[in-house]
Amino acid sequence: MITVPSQIRDFAEWHGGCRHALVWALEISPSEVDELLSAARRRLDGMLLPRYERQPHVTLTYAGLEPRQGATPSGHLYPPERLERDLTALRRLIPHRVELSVTGWGSFSMAPYLGVEGTGVTELHEALSAPGERYVPHVTIGLYGVAERIDLVAERMAGWPAAAVQVEVGAASLLRYETADIAGPLSTVGRLDLTDGTWSV
Repeated sequence: MITVPSQIRDFAEWHGGCRHALVWALEISPSEVDELLSAARRRLDGMLLPRYERQPHVTLTYAGLEPRQGATPSGHLYPPERLERDLTALRRLIPHRVELSVTGWGSFSMAPYLGVEGTGVTELHEALSAPGERYVPHVTIGLYGVAERIDLVAERMAGWPAAAVQVEVGAASLLRYETADIAGPLSTVGRLDLTDGTWSV
């Protein structure tokens, strides 16, 4: 496999003028994994885009593009019927404990990642996604900036990591990001408490 370098540009052909895209995810405190991410990025120095500002998270499912202004009668960020459908699906699992182990590494064609194993994450993904959809829980390290053989990436990551990081997550979050900025930060639309089903914005 050859890595696919990302481009810093506005992919208007993808978003068609929609300003934001949305994802359901498990937010992870930066303090829990920043040391791992920084160490991995040092190993891959020169292979990654120099900028990646997404906060650490485990994506549960891509939730689509935010409707353009005026595309929904309410002008709501997220179509209310879709939000209610997703919340209903997630609440069927409550109370739901999520304990993750951030360990190992892997790679998609465009991005290397830290592996994630544990209890509860797959059930949340399946509640929000089409049956049979391939799912790899992970925390993205960054985006590739060069085309390189994956075996050279593996050489850099050999022996990684020395120890796993244990993380407990108490909420499923609906997050959004600017479609014009592929490496930009995430913002929180709302969080569903996985112990009592409370939705807060």
